[in-house]
Amino acid sequence: GERETSEIYEKLLSRSFVKPHQRGFALHDVTRKWLCDSLIQNSKNKWNDLNIKAANYYQTSLEKLSITDEQSLDEWVELAIEFVYHSIQVDVVKGLNTFKDVFEYAQVYYPVGKRALLNVIKSDEKFSKTYPQWISYYEIRVNDDPDSQIHELQNLNSDQVLNFYISTSLGIILFGQGQIDQAIEALEKNSYYHNRIAEENLNTPELKMAKASCRYLGIAYRTQGKYDNALHAFSLLGDDPKALSDRARILFLRGN
Repeated sequence: GERETSEIYEKLLSRSFVKPHQRGFALHDVTRKWLCDSLIQNSKNKWNDLNIKAANYYQTSLEKLSITDEQSLDEWVELAIEFVYHSIQVDVVKGLNTFKDVFEYAQVYYPVGKRALLNVIKSDEKFSKTYPQWISYYEIRVNDDPDSQIHELQNLNSDQVLNFYISTSLGIILFGQGQIDQAIEALEKNSYYHNRIAEENLNTPELKMAKASCRYLGIAYRTQGKYDNALHAFSLLGDDPKALSDRARILFLRGN
């Protein structure tokens, strides 16, 4: 009954392997690992069910979190780490897509959290064996030295999807460094993905990356005065508010 449950809970809290947490209490990392290993070996179905529930819980918690200050950003990273971890345990492919999404959010809003997120996929044996090139790519992304990033991205090659991410990141960094010709050369390689934006049948992370690549390509064209090329790039983004503003700006510059 309720009393018995309460007594068990109180006894559990008195144990040395239970520690206070801002959202209640948490198990010590060693204890958590032992319990996880035990579940994996003895009850794989239960392990999968628990990870599905945990991933859904942390996803919902992230969606509800209102980020207003540094403390809430720290909480976002903690939730995101758990969301990525449990997503990987459920399905390593879906886990990769989850990681892509939260990493790009961290890139924009909380760059200092990128390393902690990367450590989640690096420490997972199955993930690191399945996607070593993706880990190499994100290792480059957490490096804040543009020159080093450019050099390493230029020497990293993989499958079609990862090469798309590489050329997008390379193009954006080159653009930021004022190397417009090289940025255009890198971003033009992504035409296959640019042309699929309107279809919206890309995975969410790829769709976001395609839009970023296409917009930077349009801006790079505009910087060089190649207005027709820029208008075409922005038109691929459809009714995106920023793209509509960019197109209006070009029409103004051309005197239309």
